[in-house]
Amino acid sequence: SESGYKKEKIIVIHNGIDVQTSLIHHKKSNPINILSVGRFVEEKDYMTAIRAIEKLLNIATTSNISLHYYILGYGNLHETILKFINQLGLNNKISLLDGRIDLSEYYQKANIYLSTSRHEGMSNTIMEAMTYSLPVVSTNSGDSSYLIENEFNGFICDVGDYNTIAQRLSLLIYSENFRTRMGENSYIKIRKEFSIEKIISDYDKLIYL
Repeated sequence: SESGYKKEKIIVIHNGIDVQTSLIHHKKSNPINILSVGRFVEEKDYMTAIRAIEKLLNIATTSNISLHYYILGYGNLHETILKFINQLGLNNKISLLDGRIDLSEYYQKANIYLSTSRHEGMSNTIMEAMTYSLPVVSTNSGDSSYLIENEFNGFICDVGDYNTIAQRLSLLIYSENFRTRMGENSYIKIRKEFSIEKIISDYDKLIYL
């Protein structure tokens, strides 16, 4: 290259995750559970997530599908987010919970993972969701596009675009087979490309270049 570096000598090594779970086949549930995990701060943009859920509920009114959205976390915007949920009359469809607990139960009973961050690095919570075999709908922030292949293990949407987010979520809530296949792809991808074993192997390759 012009800078003098050889492309074949460059390796990008992402963060890894210890994949302790096996492939999970999520049971058919009613309601369908959508999960977000993260601090209650501006960067996570839960207002967009809540607007998307409101739109999704409107889309789902023509069917017998029911859903519930769980937001787990903590932070200074707790009351602001809770007030917004109540203003929209969604307090019976959205639960805002303290996330300083063992989250495994919520990942296991979830059917879809949602991330609406404005800014993100390599998201630990998306990686965790993938280890629990969940399809992911995420905004195109940070390194999320490395984790999510559009229409393979989830969907990538523009930041703040709650209409598209709602539409992509609707594709997943209407088809159990679609959700299952994408969730399985999430697990396969995280295990193959982002496990601790894979990261160690990448560092070995870097050392012996």
